[in-house]
Amino acid sequence: MDLSERMAALEAEAASLRLLAGASASAPATVLLIGSGGREHAIALSLAKSDRVARVVVSPGNGGTASAGGKISNLAGGLDIKDHGAVVACAKGEGAAMVVVGPEDPLAAGLADACAAAGLPCFGPSKAAAQLEASKAFSKQFMAKYGLPTAQFAAFTDQAAALAYAEKVNEDGMFVDRN
Repeated sequence: MDLSERMAALEAEAASLRLLAGASASAPATVLLIGSGGREHAIALSLAKSDRVARVVVSPGNGGTASAGGKISNLAGGLDIKDHGAVVACAKGEGAAMVVVGPEDPLAAGLADACAAAGLPCFGPSKAAAQLEASKAFSKQFMAKYGLPTAQFAAFTDQAAALAYAEKVNEDGMFVDRN
């Protein structure tokens, strides 16, 4: 992603935050919330408290979001959240001013990037940034590269090399369970 693309993505994220903070919205907005867990239920409840939010449409949602009532509802008929084009089309069809993505998998697959490309503000990191959560090996390598505190680590694709490393580290005081 070049600098201009990154800047456009950041500007879209800033617009999303301004919308929820009330800095630029003239009327309450609809928000499409992606996810089905307790985290998304909590996010839906928090979004619904805002005077700037008219509706929170959740997909796929869960029993809690289905029964929350008020501004919160699950999307009728569901939505394949792996199909980014369908998510963008759904958001536009619902009149959503923004998309909020809870789970890491759609973010790691690039849902926020697809929303940004369609001009739809999305609260969630880009595909590249989501790798920090989605890939533990990437995260550890990133932290090591930039001198961020993290526990000792190594990543392997070869079992023999991994076992040899574990034996070496074990001599330095790390516990390794072989069972």
